[in-house]
Formats: sequence, C-alpha cells, structure tokens
Amino acid sequence: MPLFVLCYLANGRSYRGIFALTGVTLINGQASHYVAVNDRGLQYGDGFFTTLRVAAGRLVQWPAHMARLQTCAQRLGFNQHDPQLQPDTLYAQCLRAIDGASEAVVRITVTRGVGGRGYAPPQDATLQVIVAASDYPSHYANWQSQGVCLHLARQQVGHQPSLNGLKTLNRLEQVLAKQELADYPDADDVLLLNTREQVTATSMANIIWSRAGQWYAPDLAFGGIKGTATEFFARQHKVEFGAWSLDALIQAEHVIICNALMGFVSVGEIRQHATRSTQFSVISDFTQQLTTHMCQEEP
Repeated sequence: MPLFVLCYLANGRSYRGIFALTGVTLINGQASHYVAVNDRGLQYGDGFFTTLRVAAGRLVQWPAHMARLQTCAQRLGFNQHDPQLQPDTLYAQCLRAIDGASEAVVRITVTRGVGGRGYAPPQDATLQVIVAASDYPSHYANWQSQGVCLHLARQQVGHQPSLNGLKTLNRLEQVLAKQELADYPDADDVLLLNTREQVTATSMANIIWSRAGQWYAPDLAFGGIKGTATEFFARQHKVEFGAWSLDALIQAEHVIICNALMGFVSVGEIRQHATRSTQFSVISDFTQQLTTHMCQEEP
C-alpha cells in the first residue's frame, strides 16, 4: 500500500524550520511515521486535532484537551467509544511520545481512517490516532517578555455553523493567513476578522482585551476555534463575550493573545496598514503570571 510521510512545520517571523523530534510518533499506539495515502484525513480533511504543552514533564490542561477531542468526535460523528480515543490510552501514549522530556509539544491527530472513494464515510471506520511530540518553540520566551505586533490581515474567517469552534483538520484559512504574514516582515502574527468584519482571532491564537477594567473576547459565533487558554482565562477573570468590531478592539487599553502552547502574550501594537497603527501597554508580568498559573493548574 502506498505511504506518505507526515511532517510538522513551524513557520513564523522568529522561528522557521522543521521541529526536531523530541520523542517517538505513535500511530494507533505503534511507533511509526507513515499513514496510508487513502486516509480520509489526507483525502478530505476528515478529522480533528489538539495540540498541548508539556511543562515540567506535565501534560498541561489535559482535561480541556480531552474535552475538545470528545466534542469534535461527537459533532463529526466519530465513534467516541473507540479504544484509541479513551483518556487513559491517550494519556499513556502522550507520555510515551515525549520520552521523558521536560518541555515539549504534543499533537494528537484523529482521522476517520482509510475509506473508499467518495465523501460518504464508511460505516465501519477504523480511526487513525496519531500522537507526535516535537520541541517547544524557543521564540515564545521572547514574545512573553517583549510582547508582539499584529497586522490586520486581508484574509477573513468564514462561517460554517456545524463546524464552529471545532479544531478540525481543515485549516486552510490559517495557512493563507500565515502566507500573508510574509507581507508584513515587522509583524509577529496577523489579526483576522470574520466575513462580518468582526474581530475573531489571529492566525494561531485567540484574542482578549480590556478597557476600563473589563475584559472582552469574541464569542466566535461566526467562525473561529474555541481555545483552551481562553477558557482558562475566563475562569480567572470576568470576560464579556460578544460580536466586536475592530474599533472596539482598537479602543482597548491592554490586548492579549493566547493559546495552549505559548500561554498568554501581550500585544504592543496593531497595524491596520502602513500609516495607521495603534499602541498598547505591554503587560508582560501579568501574562507571564497567567501562563505560569495555567501550566501549574491541577486537573
């Protein structure tokens, strides 16, 4: 049977290249780097994933990542009772993949497995579960201490109600956003609006901001991924979720971007075009404390 190699790339202004493998890659519990070319994840993007941080040897936010996988499986019609999707099984595979590393990244990818031609999923699908470890990106430390610059993207986030909030394998919007980032060499990431011109996220993170002591975040009703870091933040601070215009964001005093890997990073500047830029106060002490707290939170 023909095979192809899965490669994981990290592209960004401060770090470019292929991650060195920290540990092994497991496919359905067996060490391997290959899946079939007719796997539905490759053919149709028929699958989902989550990416989690390993800090001090711990799987950070493990319950939240398991909840994400279970939600995706339910809404996409995957077999939630498949032995490969059980929390104890996945937890053990993650520990095997990191192979004792103290700091690492683990990605869990689930596809519907091999299927025949055509979009209709097979009734007796055998899931493919890929657990892969990689090095923790070194540039996040600089982002934490210095803050980042965002540039407003031309690319927008579309709306598909049945997929809203899910981290599926269909991430072409983010791929296009990363391509666009190359047009802004002084920016660290791009800010994405949805097709209703509402603030949604960046190419890789959720966004939160404050004004007059109140925190705000997009409700993602019209596109975007429900983030585990945002959920953590909302447990610590009162957040008003809603549909916000770019003007509402630009009027903020503090802006933060966040995801499960980098934690919380302060935004120092948002550029809309070459002649329009808004500055924000960098609150690195606050974001670093939040990140530390998230990494140490007990399940």
